[in-house]
Amino acid sequence: MSEVQQPSQSRPGDVGTKQRARVQGWCLSLFLLLCLAEPIIVESKTPQSTALLPGSNSLQSWLVPPVRKDLKVYAFHVRNPEQVQQGGKPVLEEVGPFVYTAVTVKDSVDQDSGKEHLQYNEDGET
Repeated sequence: MSEVQQPSQSRPGDVGTKQRARVQGWCLSLFLLLCLAEPIIVESKTPQSTALLPGSNSLQSWLVPPVRKDLKVYAFHVRNPEQVQQGGKPVLEEVGPFVYTAVTVKDSVDQDSGKEHLQYNEDGET
């Protein structure tokens, strides 16, 4: 009769356990490094990309926002007002759409001084 070998059990001092702990340590270290570096990276890039400088995309988007504001309205015409006044069922005709578009354009020129830039006071007012 031949003996069947049992698979070896992992022990705390096993090589696989040590490698797994080492990999987990490296992953944790990398995660912490990214968490610490992220605010520095974002803060260094944000002012460059959001500054309202002449000729910049940010200034153009601020002056003429790329989002259109449209309002579509439908109305209904009652075709049989006399019958409705006597308690009858209305016959309606849809009329529309009536479309209203709001166009927002900002002007960065100060009307008093003629300056073409924005200057904020300490209270946040322009």
